[in-house]
Amino acid sequence: MTEGDKQFHVGDKVTVNWAIGDTEGDLDTDNTATKATVKWVSFSDQNGSDPKDLGTGDSYEIQAADADRYIGIKITPTTTTGDPAVATELLLKDLSTDAGGGSDDDEIPEGPVVDENVHVVIHEKDSNTNLLKNSGTTLKTNTTYQVLLWSDKNGNGTYDAGENVTDQYDYRWKFVGTSKIAGTGTGGIVNENWNDKDLVIPLTNAEAKEAFEGCGRRRYRG
Repeated sequence: MTEGDKQFHVGDKVTVNWAIGDTEGDLDTDNTATKATVKWVSFSDQNGSDPKDLGTGDSYEIQAADADRYIGIKITPTTTTGDPAVATELLLKDLSTDAGGGSDDDEIPEGPVVDENVHVVIHEKDSNTNLLKNSGTTLKTNTTYQVLLWSDKNGNGTYDAGENVTDQYDYRWKFVGTSKIAGTGTGGIVNENWNDKDLVIPLTNAEAKEAFEGCGRRRYRG
């Protein structure tokens, strides 16, 4: 099982557990009072941006709308004895990390919710052919390549209107293989200036080196 397989996925059921350490020895019998305060929330990043309320209770089943978001909770430690019995509300912004309120000792790697229904397509501009289905594809010079990310919301295995989610993700280009013309170079991640953009393959090797290098990578060519 890979780290990605262990990450939070749509359909996973997440359950939170806690223990109250009250300095006066007050108790929350069976965690009943505190459980009633738990509110599940999702965020667009680990800083708590764009909060969306999800539900209540000590368990939550991750929904398709939570894809690429971070799961957190609001919880107010409350005891059934003592005065005061209610503490300050705690906001935990990312249960995939210890810093965010989860645990680094569990098997869940850091990161947002994974949507298994998201498919990746790389194609030439004005073409619908998915180049990822042919590992031997040779890139063409003076050609624009585009990324399409789509979520199969109805589960029919076909890209339909309203399923384009490309603008909800960040992506970075990576070359593999060597130059077909020069027979040299190594694969690597393309200069970050091309992140989240259409990739334009220049006409010459010199132009390609200038456009794509700069972060420990080189190779281009069709």
